Amino acid sequence: MIKSETGNRKLSTDKQLFIYFPLTKYRLEGVEKQKRHYQDEMFIHQTTAQHFELGETVGFITVLIPHSPQDFPEKWLNKIKLVNSEPENAGLGIRIKAEDRIITIGVKNNLRMDIIRDWRRPKYTYESGKIKFNELESNGDFIFASLKKSKLDYTIVNLTKARYNDQILFEAKPSVFGLAFDAGPDMSGIGKLRYWR
Repeated sequence: MIKSETGNRKLSTDKQLFIYFPLTKYRLEGVEKQKRHYQDEMFIHQTTAQHFELGETVGFITVLIPHSPQDFPEKWLNKIKLVNSEPENAGLGIRIKAEDRIITIGVKNNLRMDIIRDWRRPKYTYESGKIKFNELESNGDFIFASLKKSKLDYTIVNLTKARYNDQILFEAKPSVFGLAFDAGPDMSGIGKLRYWR
């Protein structure tokens, strides 16, 4: 154990951290010195620079794997794969093959891609916002799924519907939405849930 200069906290030295950036195109990595917890540390970063149009975003993926000093974390390199989204570039996805499960994580690049209607509520539809990451499809903003044998555990944020292959995992029911922006009559629509697991 390393004792900090303040004397009130011990820092563990029996773990190391493997840091992996699976996205490297048009990105730079660097290592810099940093004072942290009253001691000299090193931090690792990834950066990019480009001209952005209005509403355009760029995402970064960092995989952090704590391990013992005796382990060789390079074995994880073949277990971590980027997942292409459908439509292309609509989201960032990654799949990690852990010892007993497969983890899929996906995030939407444009959180306003769903919005297609100005004159009525809800302003979105499932079709306008759906993204597919391999077998998982949803209009959710964030997807975390863990497949262990044939059991799928998942959490999806801000969604109306989710599918795994041909199976519907969740589908919100229609409800009536008032306060139309054009002062029209109340209409039926399908609203988003904050999350579903």
